[in-house]
Amino acid sequence: MNLTDTRKFQILGGILIFIIIVILLYLKNNSYFQSMLMKSVPAPTPTPSIIDDNIIIPGNRGEKDNLTSKAKTDLAQKLNIQEKEISVKNIEKKDWSDSSLGCPKPGMMYAQVITPGYLITLEAGGQEYNYHTSSEIVSLCQR
Repeated sequence: MNLTDTRKFQILGGILIFIIIVILLYLKNNSYFQSMLMKSVPAPTPTPSIIDDNIIIPGNRGEKDNLTSKAKTDLAQKLNIQEKEISVKNIEKKDWSDSSLGCPKPGMMYAQVITPGYLITLEAGGQEYNYHTSSEIVSLCQR
């Protein structure tokens, strides 16, 4: 029986593939091999999330009150009145789309980052004033 070289490689390739399949089937059913490959990883446990603006977070203690106080002080100076003549109408937590805090000034460029803060609405003399804040900056937005 005289086989050509190509035919010999085909037969050897078939035998090699058969041996590989047998080894893989053996390893698939071998629990020791599976334990080596498939170390069990515990599933992460979800942490409950509570969103409440009244929770005091260390480092942000009284942030909302501090920003409101700054806004009232600024408005009192601008209107030349006492702070007690100013009432707080609303405080709304906001994520501003950029560092302009939702009140861009013409010709200015602003960092394009989401900036957390508040929209504080104050009332004095029957008129409302909107202050836009970051965690530090308080700015009267007149639109």
